[in-house]
Amino acid sequence: MVRRRRRWRCASFADELIRFTGAPVPPFRDWIDAIPYLFTVVRDRPVPVVLDEFPYLVKASPELPSIIQRELGPGGSATRVLAVQVHAVVGGTPAYRKEFVLAAVADGNTTSGGIAGYVGRKSNEIAHPLRVLEDSHLLVKERDLFRPNRSCYRVAEPLITFYQAIMVREWARLERGDAATVWRGSGARFLSQVVGPHVEVLCREYALDADAAAGEVGSGVVPDPANRTRIEVDVAVLAPVDHGRPRRVLSLGEVKWDRVMGAEHVARLRRARDLLTAKGYDTRDTVLTCYSGAGFTAELGAGPGGDVRLVTLDDLYA
Repeated sequence: MVRRRRRWRCASFADELIRFTGAPVPPFRDWIDAIPYLFTVVRDRPVPVVLDEFPYLVKASPELPSIIQRELGPGGSATRVLAVQVHAVVGGTPAYRKEFVLAAVADGNTTSGGIAGYVGRKSNEIAHPLRVLEDSHLLVKERDLFRPNRSCYRVAEPLITFYQAIMVREWARLERGDAATVWRGSGARFLSQVVGPHVEVLCREYALDADAAAGEVGSGVVPDPANRTRIEVDVAVLAPVDHGRPRRVLSLGEVKWDRVMGAEHVARLRRARDLLTAKGYDTRDTVLTCYSGAGFTAELGAGPGGDVRLVTLDDLYA
């Protein structure tokens, strides 16, 4: 019964190919014959290929996914001609087919050293794939505004971040349709690795539009040697470079998506401002900005102070 069903589905597949090409096709014994032939048909006329009701096909023919993977992989009928042409343009880039660097960044490893450690390589060994992913606009490299020789990476496409941070880890449950369990177990990671970093990007874009005097907007880390720690500034707004004068810091901001912000957040920003003053920055007019998706304490909301600004989601979308 199973063999007959497989032959019937291959026959239906052959009928579709005949309609597509307008020419007869050889008889297929099974998918091992059918899939390679499909790729020879579309080799010189690239078109989307959709296998309708794929789960039912796999249930009847469990070997089907591995057959397709083999033909799409190195040496397969789908890639041999195309692989040469792609390699002629971009060298060995097709070897990075699993986007391992994107997975590392989506998992919270944003420095080249952190990415290298995640994938088990040396930093110099991942320099080329990082550049390729930048050129492909899949990764964005952002300079630390207060430590110019250091930078971090973020995934440019939010859907890739969500896929790598949430979906890949829970694929078995998702395939079973157990989305509720997946969501309960992934909530904290969703906030920290997906929503939080994305809101920081939105706040930086807002700051760039909101301050006409802004020359550069980004993030940065301010070392605090006395306390043996460092202060991460999520949104830093600097004035344009004025040669011969200290760089003006227009705003220092902290972003919290799911936490109510209070006096302690302002205190941390004020400490960062003092440290930057000691390093030679012009902070006389620096505004301390709290960006929150959850609101502010009554104390902070009632009287934030002349050098403190509170930004809500309504402000971001106004």
